[in-house]
Amino acid sequence: MKVSFFILMLGLIGCTSLGPKVQRLPASQFPFISTDLLQSTIELRSFLEQEKINSSVCEDSLTEAYDFLANLDSDFFRVDYSAEDYQMILTNLWKVRTSLRSHSQSWSSSGELSPECSKAIKDINRAFRYLDDYAGLNYLQLKGHSITGFENEDKSAMFSRSFPWSATTQLSFDSKSDLKTGDVLLWRSTSTVSAAIARIGDVQNSFAHLSVIYVDPKTRKRYNIESLIETGLIVSEFDEAKLHPGVSKLVVYRHKDSDVAERAGKYVFDLAQKTQKHKDRLRYDFNFNLTDHETVFCSEVVHMAFKYGSNGSLVLPTYGTQFNMKNRSFLQAIGADIEEAFQPGDIELEPNFELVAEWRNFHHAKYNHLMDAIFMSMYQWMDDHDYNFKWTFRGRVLGSFVFGLRHTPLVGLFLKDLISDNITRQTISAVISADQVAITIHKDMVKRLNRKSENKIYSFKELLTELEAYRLQDLAHLKRQALENKQGQAYHDPRFHHRFGPKL
Repeated sequence: MKVSFFILMLGLIGCTSLGPKVQRLPASQFPFISTDLLQSTIELRSFLEQEKINSSVCEDSLTEAYDFLANLDSDFFRVDYSAEDYQMILTNLWKVRTSLRSHSQSWSSSGELSPECSKAIKDINRAFRYLDDYAGLNYLQLKGHSITGFENEDKSAMFSRSFPWSATTQLSFDSKSDLKTGDVLLWRSTSTVSAAIARIGDVQNSFAHLSVIYVDPKTRKRYNIESLIETGLIVSEFDEAKLHPGVSKLVVYRHKDSDVAERAGKYVFDLAQKTQKHKDRLRYDFNFNLTDHETVFCSEVVHMAFKYGSNGSLVLPTYGTQFNMKNRSFLQAIGADIEEAFQPGDIELEPNFELVAEWRNFHHAKYNHLMDAIFMSMYQWMDDHDYNFKWTFRGRVLGSFVFGLRHTPLVGLFLKDLISDNITRQTISAVISADQVAITIHKDMVKRLNRKSENKIYSFKELLTELEAYRLQDLAHLKRQALENKQGQAYHDPRFHHRFGPKL
């Protein structure tokens, strides 16, 4: 079984081997890199488990090593491991991430964590999680499980399974008894909206949603407080099996000060209970604006909770996400033409929070990796080739139709993730168009990849290469259609360029 995405996991290795005054070496000469992936993770884990590491190793060489490793041939690492070897790789990767988090918190507390280093750590966390997914798939398949990673329907209750589905920094973690008031949940699902949010911004991450937990001290019932596009700020009982179907990742973070966490959770719980059934409830904030709370987006719930829970001393995020894309038409269309925001994944670098536990649903692994690559490519095509969504019937007209019927039960059933009282026609059109284009590309790419090999696990680089070949092929069809239309012929062959592409 060939796991080519291993080329991305060691992006951190370059920065771990050099001190601040050591001359830089080419990335290929860094001592932790070898074709033996298992041994590489053992050595990397050992290095990061040191009590102190100078922060300069991050800035000095991370980017060079990451770029080198991200472009290696897919057969660089040997992959003929046993299930027990993959178990050790997964264990090592978990220890690597928790150790790196500990060092980043130390660097942040001492004022040494620069914007460049924080960006690099976010990139590495994403790469490690991709490797977790692929190593986990191999482990499960070697253990006799029938799992491809492309299943989009799996109703496994969160934290219902142990290794490799769950990992924790505690001796054990049971969400029914171990979740506490003020715990912050970081989410990712299989929806296209989730991928679109996760991959936008200068640091593309693996997550798209945040929420806060409240545990009733008398009944011990657990509640999840969040802001959704279709509802705005709401509170609902936390049920692992029913809450947010299609969850592929869920991470639990906990503030170090239990009193602050208690006040934070209680504040947003009371606020949601008070406002969610009121006619002037707090609707979703499509502008991603943290300066006022008349409307609220998902990360803003966490921002508000800990701002009030700390009496104003804690203002999240510490390390926000920049939006530096050249082509801002999609951001403008959804009403979020901003320069900086609190992306859900930014919580990973917050120095006042501890990582408690993580749930990984391997049934969705390859499905989401491909969707991530699609949105990464789409945003890149917008910047590099001036691609834009074309507001055809499937865009503007359909958006206006949905807007006019947004309060009807039937429309709500089909577009439950899009409907809100304060959503605009333009936003509906943009989200529907992006959804349709991404789903079309995803379906075509699955067929394209499976024709090459149904069992191959592709690296992210390989996915991007295949997507670019697919784009050029479909663009050629669009140009042919345009030419034949001028000659009075109808030729309808492009798969997505008639809805998303450049002007011809």
